[in-house]
Amino acid sequence: MEVKRGFETADRGRMSNFKFSLTASVIAASVLAAAAPASAKPKPITGKLSKPGYTVVALAAGGKARAVAAKGRSFKVVPPAQKVTLHLRDADGVYAGPVVVGTKGKRKALVGVKAGAKLGTVKVLKGYAKPKRALAKRFVDRSAQAQAKRGVPVGAGVFGRVRAKGDAAAGQGRDQDRDGLPGAFDVDDDGDLVLDNFERAGARSVRTSAEPLPPLPSPPPAGGAPAASDRLSIFSNLKLNLQESLNANAGGVSDAQIDAAMAQAQTLAIQVVTGGQVELDCGGLTYCSRGGTGVALEGNRAFPGEFDADGDGHGLLTKGPTGDFQLKTGAKSAQIGSGDAFVERVTSGGAETQVPGVLNYVFSTTPALMSWSAGGASGAVTYPVAPGAPGTQGSPIVVAGAGDAIVTMTFWRPQREAIPGSGEGAGWVDIGRLKYTADVPNGPGGPGPPPGAGPGNCPASTYSSSDPSLSVGGDGVVDSAADRPADPANTLTFSVNLTQCLAAAGLGWAPGQTLQVDIQARSEFGDNAAQKIVFQRG
Repeated sequence: MEVKRGFETADRGRMSNFKFSLTASVIAASVLAAAAPASAKPKPITGKLSKPGYTVVALAAGGKARAVAAKGRSFKVVPPAQKVTLHLRDADGVYAGPVVVGTKGKRKALVGVKAGAKLGTVKVLKGYAKPKRALAKRFVDRSAQAQAKRGVPVGAGVFGRVRAKGDAAAGQGRDQDRDGLPGAFDVDDDGDLVLDNFERAGARSVRTSAEPLPPLPSPPPAGGAPAASDRLSIFSNLKLNLQESLNANAGGVSDAQIDAAMAQAQTLAIQVVTGGQVELDCGGLTYCSRGGTGVALEGNRAFPGEFDADGDGHGLLTKGPTGDFQLKTGAKSAQIGSGDAFVERVTSGGAETQVPGVLNYVFSTTPALMSWSAGGASGAVTYPVAPGAPGTQGSPIVVAGAGDAIVTMTFWRPQREAIPGSGEGAGWVDIGRLKYTADVPNGPGGPGPPPGAGPGNCPASTYSSSDPSLSVGGDGVVDSAADRPADPANTLTFSVNLTQCLAAAGLGWAPGQTLQVDIQARSEFGDNAAQKIVFQRG
């Protein structure tokens, strides 16, 4: 703390005056230091929103967060640090943008707020908010700046999916591309128009829903936040049998049918922060709030209802067999998607740590087999798939011939909903940059005892493709195509040698035996959509 001395030392050759001045200065400094230590708790930030129903999140650059629900329209939040950015979550549980407290020229917005700020009335606008009157300069942190157009951060209103360049460090509380949204709420941290879940290979390897997810580091007992590189990981799973799966590129498939399939089978894998009791605060999201459609996959119990012993509306999260919490959402496309905002409230040693995060996207459809050829035979698939159609449990696709069972398949990519206003259009988006694997969870079956364990993902040596968008890598084929508006012409084709896949695990495939193959489309982050197809050896 800098202390101004109340006395000046005059150079008059009088040592006594100098001693008096120095002594008084030391005493003054000591008194002030005792009265206001550097570690003093930050003063509350207050304001009154122009609309009710919002949660205000104060987020520090280091990743510490504090979230409070506004009482009516008024809010009072004790920030986790002396300098923070403020963010809103709306009544539906969707991220509503940053609070802008000033501008710098025409192309910079100021988003930094200091502890003790009194914002007065805050106007909630589309994708952002701002005080009705200029905030006092002493409460503005001018170091927190964002690229802007007409005073609005460029990432506002599109959940950060915008072309932007910045030189900031990455992290929960840091705005890497300077679009106005920190990592906790930005679906595209680095501003390259590629959603984060498709470019995290360096941070986390591809996993299936059956593999454990690495835990976040334990928060400090005193309630400190995770390190800046940590984030609340949430990803999407959608796995369906051939006769249940749908795709927006298949003629005759309606949005209502896609909604029904999503509600039936879609799940979220939610990372559980270690180190204390963890509750999920998801605001008004219909699939994880009181009275909603959410059900825990393990035990089929209503969430949060049967996980809310203290009655605060926040469900207790526990790690399941996969190392995370699996939630069956029951949600339709309009009820779930990019920008859904969560806060994990972690209580340890009587102190609460809050970890915010945002849903990057969800699979609305699965990869969809369009046509196939195997053993001299071929066929096409019509959607919705009729019971008993080739590839279903009751009518497998027959792979005849004496040689290796090689199946060539052409697929439509799975889809997600476009982020309106971000340049993607307003409909379905064919998802690119996924890895496609042929997963064989069980060995061949037929008469006799149930099949045992299968080889899992077929090894790289069993795949081949001449598709210019695909390359063989690891345990599958990797799609280099970017996300783009859904179009039936957007297909991909590859072959897999099922005989060699089974042989890698010491298994054979006798005539008459059936084999289920799950064609999985996986992101680098862990999202997984799969279509289950049944084959039979002829």
